[in-house]
Amino acid sequence: MALRGRAPNTTSATVTYSYVATTKYLDGTTLTSKPLTVAVAPSPATTYVALGDSYSAGEGNPGKSPNSWVDRAGTGSEVLNGCDRSAAAYPMLVSKWLPTQIAKIGLPAMSLRFLACSGATTEDLWHSGAYLSLAPANGIEWQQLQDTADLAKARIITMTMGGNDLNFSDILTNCVLGPPYPACDSGSSDGWIANLQQKISTLEPVLRETYEQIEGAAPNAALYVVGYPDLLPGS
Repeated sequence: MALRGRAPNTTSATVTYSYVATTKYLDGTTLTSKPLTVAVAPSPATTYVALGDSYSAGEGNPGKSPNSWVDRAGTGSEVLNGCDRSAAAYPMLVSKWLPTQIAKIGLPAMSLRFLACSGATTEDLWHSGAYLSLAPANGIEWQQLQDTADLAKARIITMTMGGNDLNFSDILTNCVLGPPYPACDSGSSDGWIANLQQKISTLEPVLRETYEQIEGAAPNAALYVVGYPDLLPGS
């Protein structure tokens, strides 16, 4: 007989479950086991990890703080590392909102690990291999999934990723500014624009495997994939 697994313990205290196995024989008799008690310790997850590219990092939205940029702990910093993590980025807002929410259900406090970096591709997140068929790695910081200690302790992960794999900043420049830039359709002389649908299809399995890599590195965490805003009206 196999016991089905329980969901991870989402409380701040140890939870115990009691199992009783009952076996029925062909002659109609039954045999009931003694109760089996299983204790499930609280999850070690104590961090909120923010992964992703410039939309996660908050590029272009430094806010009004004297220390507009923050480090991986969300602390104001004047150190320029190219990641441009903003004090007004959505991970910073989420980290300020979380304490009141988790206190309502008795979970331990979570510390922020702000790993998102402007310009990051899936290759900067982990060794995805996307640079072989999509955009090259940004290489500003070491790959985000190398922060194994914080990921192992993560309870919540957010990420926005994939746009830089498709070279979206150059595509957006061409499509918004127009001539003399290449046309913004399948007839464009810009290969990224002309082959965009094909490259999106190529990126899809890369993103799927990226999510699996994150879930493997952070088994106690809930992963939230945050999409990109609609910057242009639909055709």
